[in-house]
Amino acid sequence: MTESLINVTLDWHDRGLHYGDGLFETMLKVGGQVPHWESHCQRLVKGCKQLFLPSLDLSWLEKKLTEVTKKTDTCIVKIIVTRGVGGRGLKLPNPDQCSVFVLSYPFVQPSNKTLKVSVCDTRLPMNPNLSGLKHLNRLDYVLATIELSNKTDNDEGILCDSEEFIVEGIINNLFFIKDNQLFTPCLSLSGVNGIMRTKIIEHWAKIDKTVHIGRFKLGQLLDADECFFCNSVQGIRSIGSIDGQKFDTGAITRLLMKRLNNFLPINTDGLG
Repeated sequence: MTESLINVTLDWHDRGLHYGDGLFETMLKVGGQVPHWESHCQRLVKGCKQLFLPSLDLSWLEKKLTEVTKKTDTCIVKIIVTRGVGGRGLKLPNPDQCSVFVLSYPFVQPSNKTLKVSVCDTRLPMNPNLSGLKHLNRLDYVLATIELSNKTDNDEGILCDSEEFIVEGIINNLFFIKDNQLFTPCLSLSGVNGIMRTKIIEHWAKIDKTVHIGRFKLGQLLDADECFFCNSVQGIRSIGSIDGQKFDTGAITRLLMKRLNNFLPINTDGLG
């Protein structure tokens, strides 16, 4: 395995650059620790296996993360794994030579304000080969971000697939509540299976409740009593409006924020 850090020049022949041939993980380091580190590693290992990438030395990766972030106790960490350097065309390189990049970025505390959200016209393709993976092919999300930047309510965007079923946000997974029941879109055809999404589903199961996972239309979301986004850097954040339609931050959203946002540097279970 070859390593590349912030101050190392990217090889122009790296397959991550040419083909988006790889995976990434984004996580929060806070107080010198990475919350849900094992879950991030498990997803990375699973993704490498699914894409036939070489197995990672997780102990080496943890040491490298510590080295790269040693000057700060709180930051955002991004790990990128590519298939490595290959020649011209799609012919695979030596299977033992992947590239690993560990990057550190400043952490900006998210606002406690509820999110003003717009539904994007950009549609996610349905591809079961890549669904759930945090792969490097993010052009659909880039286009959605450009679209969102031209909207008034641009805290986040809601993405649907090509059959008009809701999938997720641009950088978040999506949940909604109706009649005290918790729902989240199925990710078997599109989207990223986020760490916080998994934690919410697991937590709900521990208190003998079921998260309803399925294919839902936008109208079902707009008919919800409350809804929220989540990711492993910003935690759970309440949605205050979708295309101007307002939503309250209800009891279930508040409960989950209180129980699962405790990894953030500043408690965000309240709302400004």
